[in-house]
Amino acid sequence: MSGNSSENLIDESQLRQALAGVIHRMTGRDAFSAGLISGLTVRGDRVGFVISTDAAQTEDGEALRRACEAAVRGLSGV
Repeated sequence: MSGNSSENLIDESQLRQALAGVIHRMTGRDAFSAGLISGLTVRGDRVGFVISTDAAQTEDGEALRRACEAAVRGLSGV
């Protein structure tokens, strides 16, 4: 994911906080503390992360991915 501006760059703690605001429907816990998010990277205005879910729950995993992407896109500087 990337944005246009190199101003207001974020750090890993802001990325973690944004992802912690996403609730996983199956567990009722936030996706980050539920252990579903790993591999956080921040390089300038680009961020990355890995979402790990059960392959049998494809539909739920897709909803989680969309929610995580929306949370991260809401950060200034991404």
